[in-house]
Amino acid sequence: MKGTTKKVIVFVVTMAFLWTSYSFVTLHSNSSMSTMKDESGNLSPIAFSSSSYSVHLYVNGNGYVKFSANYSLSGIDFSFDNDKSQNFTTNDVPSGTVFHLVSSPNAGYQFVNWTGSVDSTNNSIYVTVNQNIQEEAIYVKSPSYPVSLAESGLPSGTEWYLNLSNGQSFSSVTSTISLNETNGSYSYTIATSDKDYSPSPSSGSFTVNGASVPVSVTFSPVLYKVTFTETGLPSGTTWYVNLTGFNGTNMNSGQITGTTYSVNLPNGTYTFTIATSDKIYSPSPPSGSFTVNGSTVSKSATFSKVTYKVTFTESGLPTGITWYVNETTASYHAISPADISFMLSNGTYTFTVTNLTSYYTTTPLFSFTVNGNNVTETVHYYHWAYITGTMSPGNATLMINGIAVSVSSGHFNVSVANGSYHVVASESGYSTYYNNFTLNAGSLKNLTQDCVQKFKALYTMVDHARHGS
Repeated sequence: MKGTTKKVIVFVVTMAFLWTSYSFVTLHSNSSMSTMKDESGNLSPIAFSSSSYSVHLYVNGNGYVKFSANYSLSGIDFSFDNDKSQNFTTNDVPSGTVFHLVSSPNAGYQFVNWTGSVDSTNNSIYVTVNQNIQEEAIYVKSPSYPVSLAESGLPSGTEWYLNLSNGQSFSSVTSTISLNETNGSYSYTIATSDKDYSPSPSSGSFTVNGASVPVSVTFSPVLYKVTFTETGLPSGTTWYVNLTGFNGTNMNSGQITGTTYSVNLPNGTYTFTIATSDKIYSPSPPSGSFTVNGSTVSKSATFSKVTYKVTFTESGLPTGITWYVNETTASYHAISPADISFMLSNGTYTFTVTNLTSYYTTTPLFSFTVNGNNVTETVHYYHWAYITGTMSPGNATLMINGIAVSVSSGHFNVSVANGSYHVVASESGYSTYYNNFTLNAGSLKNLTQDCVQKFKALYTMVDHARHGS
């Protein structure tokens, strides 16, 4: 190094052995002795080994070299530990010093080989300094291969996105996204601008290994739970929900035997109808609509018995007469000429009609079936006819149409329907009395004279015979 001046990097070491600073200094050398000026300007002699060499590292392409080396010079330790260097030169490296070199290509590039003092295709090599060293790392652009993502399910023209773990992002309004990537593994996420749809898978990974890579993505509508709840139906009764809405499609629940029915639906407006197999019941509401808008929806339906109007009308009563219709659990009445009306569900029923003080009906029992329609029945009333009179003796037996009639103190008064009657009055020791007649509604038959005379005449004859007259 006689007559030369060299610049080197000198690392200053603290007592804690941490590199705290460095500076460029000038090495003055003549023959085997040189001096080094420190940061205070003081010169110190440095003795170089007679066997020292230069080291030159170069990068050819897109990448860098990691290297490390350690050696001592005139009692001072030198250490190189560089993470990212593209070109590096140092001189006066003692013979025997070992440099560790590691190739590190940038993204999209690959290491080819080392060339120079040592030729190798290994990315990591060790170079021993026993001559001037020149070493070059060669990098070339990595080959890329097509990656194609195909989506299905999105409405035409909807934008969707691909984000890669290497920082790349892509978008498309068609059904495909195409890109080229070098060999390696990539993770990705998928999204769309239409939040009514979600991708499957929404994330994943693929590996490029010297060939093209296809990836499929399916978009589906985002679904939200819609629940219908019923009350009022007997346990186990079948009911139904029919929906019309998304894309004009019709959806039928099928038979429901529980109290709830749930279905997952995308955002949109829907109409519905509700029904049951038991026609005794009807839902409220029987139909309606709802909108799914990013959240769950609950709808309720109350089933009640279907009722129909049952009307009893009357004929034959004058105005102002109270009349009655009776059922096992209820009694209804009205004042003529008003009708009696009430509501009943489907089924078979029996009603009785009460005869009145002055009026009777020939149809006291009504049995009918309510089957999806209103029912009307008519009660025909007739004024009673009367059979009245006085008998002597008062304890005689009076039979009207074979039925014994109560006689009190010789008097009787019987209400009867219009028709034909056969009257028989009898008493031991007396001649039997007979009479046949027809009565119209509201008419009166007085038998007093006939009965009394007949019995008296008979009594007189018996009495005269008893006295010899």
